[in-house]
Amino acid sequence: MILNIKDIKIANRYRKDMGNLQELAESIKEQGLLQSIGVTENNELVFGERRIEACKILGYETIEARIVNVTSIVEGELTENEIRKQFNIQEKIEIGKVVENVLGERQGQRNDLKLSDVCHTVEKGRTSDITAKKIGFGSGRTYDRAKKIVEKANVEQLEKVNSGEKSINKVYSEIKKEEQTTTAKIKIAKEYEHNTEKPKIIHGDFTNFKGECDLLITDPPYMTDVEDINEFAKWLPEKLKCVKDTGFAFIFIGGYPQELNAYLNLAMPEQVLIWTFRNTLGMSPKNKYKLNYQAILFFRMQNSPELNCPLTNELWAVQDVNAPDGRHSEGRYHAWEKPMDLAERLIRHTTKVGDTILDCFAGTGTFLLAASKLGRKNIGYEINADMIKIAKQRGCEIEKF
Repeated sequence: MILNIKDIKIANRYRKDMGNLQELAESIKEQGLLQSIGVTENNELVFGERRIEACKILGYETIEARIVNVTSIVEGELTENEIRKQFNIQEKIEIGKVVENVLGERQGQRNDLKLSDVCHTVEKGRTSDITAKKIGFGSGRTYDRAKKIVEKANVEQLEKVNSGEKSINKVYSEIKKEEQTTTAKIKIAKEYEHNTEKPKIIHGDFTNFKGECDLLITDPPYMTDVEDINEFAKWLPEKLKCVKDTGFAFIFIGGYPQELNAYLNLAMPEQVLIWTFRNTLGMSPKNKYKLNYQAILFFRMQNSPELNCPLTNELWAVQDVNAPDGRHSEGRYHAWEKPMDLAERLIRHTTKVGDTILDCFAGTGTFLLAASKLGRKNIGYEINADMIKIAKQRGCEIEKF
């Protein structure tokens, strides 16, 4: 039916933010009113206030409307299936608000909407539970989740709920996950507000380090770069003694069985994590599988606390992060440089602002630069002069032992 806009009674509404009314008005002008508004038998608005305001912008005096028989809904005369067919989730939520007001009025509660011709039977139970059943949501819990969806969901999510492609619970879970991710990212971002520590590398041998650290994170030469990996790996047990009993360690090693064997025979980690990368090609072997990963030996000390990892997708034992290459902003400084993103997340997970990070094989300074960005004290050692030169160019302070 067609109503004069001036005859529609609009009481105090829950919606405060009307969004982009000009955009909606232009859409109505081009395509017409795709969805009619809903009013009670007494022309009291149930849903469609934005459409009314957009029509006012266009200078329209009338608007297409349909009757929402609130009385029938309150009395349970419309089945859940009938309600589902007639109204989408947004409209059902608006109807629910009216029904809640009617039920509240029956129980003597204050009410802005003056709806007439309702029965006087008062049902027992929570208003939201009663309302949910009457408007086709089944339970107050599902009704509350539907409210959240209407408030927070994007257009695509709303369309999938209305089409039946996704359930209310499914989209609600998506929204909750998005909110948790946003909260986690805000928490992580705050850690970067304390970047007052300078990245520091000592041009010398790490065996000279006699202090303590909260985190040992380092990337030593691989078995392909040393004469005897079994002999070389003996550095690790000694340096693990430098880690506080509340600390952690991450040791990046090659994925070769001999190298894994050499280290695992000397120090047993809490876990062997995997760093995998998919963006480097190289030659394809003919008799074995392509090695697109490295191992990370993860050590917890006797009194290490829980990991500080608010983002669930960072907690996988397989860390899938592209290796640095010529396509990233800084380029690649050396063959087995580790990605800054991976360095930062491991440091975030296991330390707090002001903790001390030790890197025994600092290379071009990736781990120390990451620690500096996060406000962690840091010290690294490197004997290769070419690496030291690049680290200095990247912003590391260099000291000679």
